[in-house]
Amino acid sequence: MLDIQVKLSDNFLATKEALLLLGEKGLPNTEKAVKSSLVFVQEEWRKQANSIFKHRTGNYNSTIKIEYPTDTEKLQGKVITTLPYAHVLENGMTSEERMRILQTSHQVRINKKGGKYLIIPFRHGSPGSTTLPPMPKTVYAQAKELTQSKRTGTYYELSQQLGQPEKGINPNEPRARSAEGVPMAQRFSYQWGERLTGVGGVWEGMYKFGVSHHTQYITFRVMSEHGKPWQGIPAFKVCEKTVRFVKSQVIGIVKTGFRQDMIDFKNIAARA
Repeated sequence: MLDIQVKLSDNFLATKEALLLLGEKGLPNTEKAVKSSLVFVQEEWRKQANSIFKHRTGNYNSTIKIEYPTDTEKLQGKVITTLPYAHVLENGMTSEERMRILQTSHQVRINKKGGKYLIIPFRHGSPGSTTLPPMPKTVYAQAKELTQSKRTGTYYELSQQLGQPEKGINPNEPRARSAEGVPMAQRFSYQWGERLTGVGGVWEGMYKFGVSHHTQYITFRVMSEHGKPWQGIPAFKVCEKTVRFVKSQVIGIVKTGFRQDMIDFKNIAARA
């Protein structure tokens, strides 16, 4: 999980002015400023993602959320992304690191030559999609006419990653799936419809899933330890760029809120 924190420093909260205000009536304007800052950070983080990923931001942006207050502390909060692979997008991954998943994932299969491989799905959007890479109109015209493919069920197999666990285990029994030390692989069964061919590019071999108005277009690609290595993933530094952009403005917003608390406190003291 990545996060951007907005909080008043311990040194600041220990100042004479801050302690005085906290003891008398709290810091309501500062609290509002912190909340406003979090909304600002969330919006800018999403804008950065939009500018960098273009049509691939749907899942990323939907996971950028505000956590406030933090541990019941109203003078701090954070903006987070719960996207499982956010760290990869932020810091990048070399080709070697990417291929290493073949040695760790329990989803791997073993081919006839003893090589490990993974089957990885990729979704594609219709023309004009803002959340998925859109297909050209010519490809979409053919893809939407495909007969439907369906996922018909789920089943489990003993992981082929670490060799075969002890015999006699039925992988489709819940107790076996949860048994400590028995790694399982979740598999899906399909009823296949037509496969898109002759279009080339990343759309070659596409299938159409779903129902009317909820259609998904998916291709399946194979990562193999005996095949061509997959390219690395560049470091997009979305979070880092967001911090650089918002830092001075967030400091200004919070300072303005604190100054207003000081003014209000002095006005109250003058009337007392």
